[in-house]
Amino acid sequence: MCKKSIYLAFFVLVLGLAAGAANADITSGLVGYYPLEEGAGDTAYDMSGNGHDGTRHNNATWISQGYKGGGINLDGSANSRIELGTWNPAEGTGQMSLALWIRWAGGGGTYQGLIGKRDTWPDTTMFQFQVRPENNGTFRLETGTIAIVSPNGTLAPHVQTWAHVAATFDGTTARLYLNGEEITSGGFAFNTAGEGSNMGIGCVTGGGSGYSGNGEVFSGDIDEVRIYNRALSEAEILAAMAGEIWPYAFAPSPANGALHSDSWVTLSWSPGETAVSHDVYMGDNFADVNDGTADTFRGNYATTYLIAGFPGYPYPGGLVPGTTYYWRIDEVNDTDPDSPWRGNVWSFTVPLKTAYNPTPANGAKFIDPNADLSWSAGLGSKSHTVYFGDNFDDVTNAAGGRSQANTTYNPGSLEFNKTYYWRVDEFDIFTTHKGDVWSFTTAVPGGGIKGDYYKGTDLRDLVLTRIDPQINFGWGEGSPDPLVNVDLFSARWTGEVEAAFTETYTFYTMSDDGVRLWVDGQQLIDDWNDHGDTENRGKIDLIAGNTYSLVLEYYENVGGATAQLRWSSPSTPKGLIPQAALSLPVKACSPHPSNGAVDVKQTPLLKWGAGEDAVSHQVYFGTDQEAIRNANTGSTEYKGTRALGSESYDPGELEWDTTYYWRVDEVNNVNPDSPWVGSVWSFTTANFLVVDDFEDYDAGENQIWYAWKDGLGYGAPGSEPYFPGNGTGSAVGWDYTPSYTEETIVHGGSQSMPLYYNNSILKYSEAELTLTHPRDWTEKNVNTLTIWFRGNLAGFVEEPAGTYTMTASGTDIWNIADEFRFAFRQLTGAGTIVAKVLSVQNTNGWAKAGVMIRETLEPGSKHAFMDITPGYGASFQVRNTTEGTSFQMSQTGITAPYWVKLERNAAGYFTGYYSADGITWLQVPDTTPVQIPMSQNVYIGLAVTSHSAGVTCKAEFSDVKTTGSVSPPMWTHQAIGANMASNDPEPMYVALNGSAVVYHDNPDATQIDTWTEWNIDLQAFADQGVNLTNVDTIAIGFGDKNNPQAGGSGTMYFDDIQLRGEGILPLFSTVGKMPTRRKAGTASPQS
Repeated sequence: MCKKSIYLAFFVLVLGLAAGAANADITSGLVGYYPLEEGAGDTAYDMSGNGHDGTRHNNATWISQGYKGGGINLDGSANSRIELGTWNPAEGTGQMSLALWIRWAGGGGTYQGLIGKRDTWPDTTMFQFQVRPENNGTFRLETGTIAIVSPNGTLAPHVQTWAHVAATFDGTTARLYLNGEEITSGGFAFNTAGEGSNMGIGCVTGGGSGYSGNGEVFSGDIDEVRIYNRALSEAEILAAMAGEIWPYAFAPSPANGALHSDSWVTLSWSPGETAVSHDVYMGDNFADVNDGTADTFRGNYATTYLIAGFPGYPYPGGLVPGTTYYWRIDEVNDTDPDSPWRGNVWSFTVPLKTAYNPTPANGAKFIDPNADLSWSAGLGSKSHTVYFGDNFDDVTNAAGGRSQANTTYNPGSLEFNKTYYWRVDEFDIFTTHKGDVWSFTTAVPGGGIKGDYYKGTDLRDLVLTRIDPQINFGWGEGSPDPLVNVDLFSARWTGEVEAAFTETYTFYTMSDDGVRLWVDGQQLIDDWNDHGDTENRGKIDLIAGNTYSLVLEYYENVGGATAQLRWSSPSTPKGLIPQAALSLPVKACSPHPSNGAVDVKQTPLLKWGAGEDAVSHQVYFGTDQEAIRNANTGSTEYKGTRALGSESYDPGELEWDTTYYWRVDEVNNVNPDSPWVGSVWSFTTANFLVVDDFEDYDAGENQIWYAWKDGLGYGAPGSEPYFPGNGTGSAVGWDYTPSYTEETIVHGGSQSMPLYYNNSILKYSEAELTLTHPRDWTEKNVNTLTIWFRGNLAGFVEEPAGTYTMTASGTDIWNIADEFRFAFRQLTGAGTIVAKVLSVQNTNGWAKAGVMIRETLEPGSKHAFMDITPGYGASFQVRNTTEGTSFQMSQTGITAPYWVKLERNAAGYFTGYYSADGITWLQVPDTTPVQIPMSQNVYIGLAVTSHSAGVTCKAEFSDVKTTGSVSPPMWTHQAIGANMASNDPEPMYVALNGSAVVYHDNPDATQIDTWTEWNIDLQAFADQGVNLTNVDTIAIGFGDKNNPQAGGSGTMYFDDIQLRGEGILPLFSTVGKMPTRRKAGTASPQS
């Protein structure tokens, strides 16, 4: 073919590609569109033109501040939804897309429907698209037999913020999208038995005849709901997110990050909907393209494509193999003041001319001895020559091999547990391109994991123990073994897994029903619920050649039964964990400090978990990694034997800023496989002195209150250990965590010290640590004591006079029981309360701050409440029977600052009002005075809830006035229905040797609710007579130690107490219950 003919064919191809880049059509196949702008009434209009209007039910409430205009809120209460009827969105196509904006409140019910078509579960569930709080927030598309689930933690960053979620199904594969990006996919099928079921928004169903009203309702806001009878593309999902306007270029071709196996390219994209032309940037340097510098601007084009790598175009000599190219499209419309719309920087890579992407991956282990080899052909290659053997040099130097056309090779049956080498040379007609030498190791015979099987779903009644080669079971309606029930059984698999690569691994479970997974002691998956086949996933960093403990727990309720465990990494294709990578739990595990830990104190106590068959442990320790790896009992690194039950080793005082390595071999002389050689673990000591990092405490011999002596004490007189308490109002630690420390609110590592103080009776609170190391506080010229602390906001404070600030968490003031903070006085008979709500933090659209009259302080008390919310206006709310269902009426469009008033007359009728100025008062529309039978003496005051458990909401009030017989003059406040952290201001101090005291310069430090660094010059203690070369004790306390005065209470958290010197940088990290103690040796209950 002549060059002219080649040019002609090339341009025909280019024009064909460019013709495919068109605007996404987000109206095609749209069978239901609900903007949710109604704001009132019970009809949600379908704006697709198909007449599929919906009906609002129960507590599906119109809001004025949706994602785009109005929207709806659902508070999770049963039967709340928009009912859509029984029409089938996939009729005639077998396909579907669901897309909507959500603002999830966080927490809430276990099952939270977004859109569902279901009457009964699972028989007539065609599909349900729902959110689940488990695993830190996920969403899923499922039927009763299969589920496509987003990765763990998908929604955690989006709590209380708007996010776009979508699900598509093309008849074979379902895909889930978050904010326009595909996050997971999998095989899927509708349950056709549910085609006639009722469909709804905000719930798993519209409320068909078989629906129990069991509360599978969303908690949060919903807006811009779109339902299609086809599967949208990713580009169309982006367009649906934006509604009618998406001004940015999207859908790049080649796809972002793609490999492009050619020396020329046609860049194409879908244009933004307002674009008239396109500024195109292209280059081989990301920064240049991002900044538009170094001649990367290629011009302004009216078309949506750019040719490169061909004469007359950018890179006329062709694209260079092995190079990554970057490009960017800015959309231009000179008539629009917002133009240009800057695009993202996309990239593609032209592969080398040598072979690449070998399978198995280079360095892979656990390979089937009968596996085929494959690779990706080098750029332009026409044939391939394979060299294979078990000697690296032979394969490197081999030549003259026989060429082949295909990119696979069968080496025949290989030996077990042997490393093989291979090389592929590529020929492109002109040149032979010699390939790299790759290697893999075949599987070791044997392997597997211990499986314990139980009668019942609670892992208690053991009926069978066996060795399973893998976790790969699809029992269906059957049983694992004749000894195990067909239904209502559970299993626990325990063993070890070896990593082939130093990479981030993803572990996947496929289960029906519940599943939990731990790797190296870290819980990766927690889906302990009934469900059909569901994939969950979690990630962890592993090191090549190391083994890690693995525990998988599973239960089967009724119906189908599946339990499978897979993994993947950048070098490991997703697949079942091979038998050779699994082993029985015979090696030492769970090292402490954790493998790879940094900033470890210089006097660590090394601890580990014993292997299952161990009788003793051989310990190796030193600073040379290879020496530790190869050491035996004759090596200097050998540190002796520890008996079973003594899984610890004290290496003594170590050097600063040094990496140490250690290994523990498990020994049982009657077992021929002994010893079981352990992994090489490491840690690095700090370049500062560690006074306490709180990582060593546990529920055994190292309980935190044994070290930090407090006012509560421990044990019983006459039996050791025993300490009666130090006579102050302090209490260290929790009784309800596995380590007795705080395990969630931490600054560094995994544990911190909770310290409760109560100065109301004993007048000051203090916890004291007697030092063993470090006692010399001058070592290496340290001169600063650093303590990280965190407190809690005040629950109720008046400052300045007449202005009240309250903080509260709590799920809500609603339904049959409430969780909120109440500041109150007592009212006898008739009376009123008026307040101006200055602000209420938007922790949820239904966070509430207002005035309340309440019969009792019990969570289910009768009450009347007039409140202001961040998202739903002013609300008059009533519960007229004890533990009865609440009801309310709202006026939207109102936000703080606003006035509220609540009135109780002599006949027991309650009326709520709101006002813009405190002068002209209005009742919430459609409300009348409500009679609530209460006793004469009631509580009257201010109430706040965050509408989100564990999240703190701050609200401010002013101009609070009451009428009637109200007493006493002082306010009292308490948390109702839930524990809520709240700290009173108290002086905070550090004391050395019992007498030298330094106070924090902020008198309200106990109310700082973020991790804060406190640096104290050691000279401040020396000036009070402390010999810094021999410090005996350190104490942390609250109150005036030298002149005790009655005060308040609260809970503080402390972490990373260190001694630093000049030039040593501080450690920066991102990051109300008094214990009942505690008898020595008692186990820690789980909360």
